[in-house]
Amino acid sequence: MITYIYIDDDIENAKRLSLQFMRKNELNCIPQKNIANFGNQLLVLRESSYSGLILDLRLGDKMDNSGMYAPYHGTALAQQIRTCQKEGTLKSFPVILFSANNNLQKSMENFDYNLFDYCISKDDNEETSIIEDYQLKLIAIANAYEKLESRLSLNMLGIDDSYLDERFVSEVDILSKQPKNVIVKFLITQVLEKQGVLINEDVLFARLGIDKISTPKNDIKIIKDKLSEIKYNGILSDGWERWWAPKLEKLWEEKIDKETYLRSVSASDRVAKFSTLFNMKGLPVQNKIKMAHSDRFWTVCKDSNKPLDPIDGFLIQGQDAFYPWQEKEYVSMYYAKYSENKDVWIDVAPIEKDRYNNILKQSYNG
Repeated sequence: MITYIYIDDDIENAKRLSLQFMRKNELNCIPQKNIANFGNQLLVLRESSYSGLILDLRLGDKMDNSGMYAPYHGTALAQQIRTCQKEGTLKSFPVILFSANNNLQKSMENFDYNLFDYCISKDDNEETSIIEDYQLKLIAIANAYEKLESRLSLNMLGIDDSYLDERFVSEVDILSKQPKNVIVKFLITQVLEKQGVLINEDVLFARLGIDKISTPKNDIKIIKDKLSEIKYNGILSDGWERWWAPKLEKLWEEKIDKETYLRSVSASDRVAKFSTLFNMKGLPVQNKIKMAHSDRFWTVCKDSNKPLDPIDGFLIQGQDAFYPWQEKEYVSMYYAKYSENKDVWIDVAPIEKDRYNNILKQSYNG
């Protein structure tokens, strides 16, 4: 059983919220009221038995049991925990930030999120599917710390270097020498949550050419089962369902068509050939987004999450510091013009401004 301690200054609220993290026979969450004295709080952490720690950001809004207000935030406690872990005076364990979005925006605008393995918003924990997703991620992160008793390797990721960009292989080797929290944070933010060497379910179906929305759930499960050979089963895979992008292209080459690249094939042709491979009939073909010209889908629109060929989109701002194995994000021309969710992508990259402004001036009657 994996056990997290959840530290908050509002113990009654913590008791209520901690129940949402419980997962029968897998995950336990113990709420604890914070201690205002910084040294005593660290002492309790040294003496307690647990798999990981969940921290509220604001720990000084309510008095502790001694009638004192904590003069520190969760970030300060996390910083000291990481320092002690590096020095070897505190065991290595994951630290999860659990706080309201408005608190994060006000207090952590310039803070280095790398102190925390993962951040969970209190504002997003009402839906059952979201709660289950967080539960699985907490389990996965705790399991990753156990697995990292051995040095990180490609074998731990479940792949060999014949499929991979040598720069990614080199980065894994460099990463393997880092503390556990650095490794876990990097894998989550730079490998699992960025499209590139690994892709998520939405991008997978975009590259299959299959309309995921119109596909029955049972058929989606069948398709994913048939693609088990390319599924990521390495460290943290129990919390992040992903597929190897290079293995998908290799599968196309070896089992479908070695004369053409998957990237160059239309959605209808992809579906026809994957349907034969899967021995499934009637799989729906993904339609193009309005204003798009190509159905050689390779990514998804950041605004709508619908399949997109990058040539029909605008590069989103703030993507200058990408690793070579990562793919950049785009917003389609239609959603750039008629955005439904612009707060997700904010703006197009400066290099796209002229083309973007030109699209804004054009009328569209589709």
